[in-house]
Amino acid sequence: MRYFIALALLFISFSLSAQDNVGVGTLTPNPNAALDIESNDKGLLIPRLDAAQRAAIVGLTNVESGLLVYDQTDNLFYYWDGSAWLPMPIDLDEQDIDSVVLTGSILEVFISNGNSATVDLAPLAAIGPAGPPGADGADGIDGADGADGVDGA
Repeated sequence: MRYFIALALLFISFSLSAQDNVGVGTLTPNPNAALDIESNDKGLLIPRLDAAQRAAIVGLTNVESGLLVYDQTDNLFYYWDGSAWLPMPIDLDEQDIDSVVLTGSILEVFISNGNSATVDLAPLAAIGPAGPPGADGADGIDGADGADGVDGA
């Protein structure tokens, strides 16, 4: 009986150490993934919290970097970067321009988030000066006559 128990424990320990990754919807999970999910008609639900619940998670350190939640208040995914919750970028092109300054050939664009971009326009000057205006084009055809006006008194 002891031999049987020892043998069973040995097999269990081997099977536990062989479980390096988990497959959901697949019998052969990718060996480089801790979790491999396959599905043709289902998605993955990340834990959903409101802003207060997300803020109430305490004791996070850099060990938990990469922790992911969906904030139902902001309708954004947030990840823990090791020191703060950061929203995942959704569209970096939707930024408002606050101002544009041209100093000599340097164009500086200030964006609403406090960032700025600088472009040197000097290489464009090498293209050459603008030429004189071209000749006016031919006159277009006359339009239809308007309706008669109201007779005077």
